[in-house]
Amino acid sequence: MTKLSFILALLLVPLNAFAEVILYLHPQVKMNETIRVKNIAKVEAPAEILDMIENIEIGKNLFSDGIICREDIMRLLKKNSGEIVFIHGNGVRVIEDSADAEKESAVIKAGESITLSAEKNGIKISMRGIVVRDGKVGETVPVKVGNSKLVRGKILSEKEIMLDI
Repeated sequence: MTKLSFILALLLVPLNAFAEVILYLHPQVKMNETIRVKNIAKVEAPAEILDMIENIEIGKNLFSDGIICREDIMRLLKKNSGEIVFIHGNGVRVIEDSADAEKESAVIKAGESITLSAEKNGIKISMRGIVVRDGKVGETVPVKVGNSKLVRGKILSEKEIMLDI
């Protein structure tokens, strides 16, 4: 009789007792203040839980390596929703926002005229120079001064390089 009551109980459980959530992962997402499930995937879920699923926040610890992997997403959704989850895709690459990427691109191009400065013991000397190689703020690049003398300096801004002394 216990087998029969178990089968009857299964038959009487509504078929929609467990909702099905399907995620179609995007290949990449731009990094911003908060990344939510709706930013990394197209979500299909019953209307009553769709908003809740889409607004689950993804902690920065899940993409410290630049990838939000499928397994981490699965654990996060099971923890926060308890629903049956299907995920299409292996992971989502987190890329820097274009504004951040511009900061990282070369600020000085080879052939540009710049101000080359040297400072020591409170005395600062400046001269004109020509950059030999593209570079970003903080990088050290070769600079041509005078007729052919090459020196190296650290890029401070798009028009100024500090000579390595």
